Amino acid sequence: MAGLQAHPWTCGSRLRFACATLCGCTASLGAPFMHEFTSSVAVALQQTGLLNHIELGDLHAFALHFERVSLAPGMHLFQQGDDGDGWYLILSGMVAIVRDEGGEDHVLDNLEAPESFGEMALIDGAPRMASAEAVRPTVVARMPRPTFDTLLSSGDPLAIHLLRAMSGVMCQRHRQLIWLLSDLVSFDEPDVTDLAVPPTVDALLRSTITWH
Repeated sequence: MAGLQAHPWTCGSRLRFACATLCGCTASLGAPFMHEFTSSVAVALQQTGLLNHIELGDLHAFALHFERVSLAPGMHLFQQGDDGDGWYLILSGMVAIVRDEGGEDHVLDNLEAPESFGEMALIDGAPRMASAEAVRPTVVARMPRPTFDTLLSSGDPLAIHLLRAMSGVMCQRHRQLIWLLSDLVSFDEPDVTDLAVPPTVDALLRSTITWH
């Protein structure tokens, strides 16, 4: 048929693809498929806002550490109370973030590509505060926490850059929360112009990375 191209896979590779898709894991797929996945992850990383100043080639190398997970509608990536297992990037589809309050589900947000979520798990691995459920057929890339820990221990510059960026986001959220609470109790907003990363932490992070 016009417009269709024959896929160069053999029968055996098609079978491996079907099995990998059913189990949600594509680690056993061939090099062409995994190269396409890695390229998609690199582009998504550059669009997150956390690593947007990093060259695409460097992000491609970092993307090799991500795992591909595919979900049918209604499938959960994790549920509220599960241990934090990693950080997720949405490559396609939609994920609902849902919190159970007294037996009633509340949808906190619906996320699409190239949004990411679950980044706090890379820092503390604390139990999930909400569930993540696929709304439609969805593909995500996962950075497992043990993998991230290994990258940090080895001094990987992008892992350190990501840690610093996530820390900055959390500091910003914390300050916004302080301002909100200040408004509620009629306090003035705190002066944050002189707030900075502690010198020892700043020196540690800057000693192993060149900023872009």
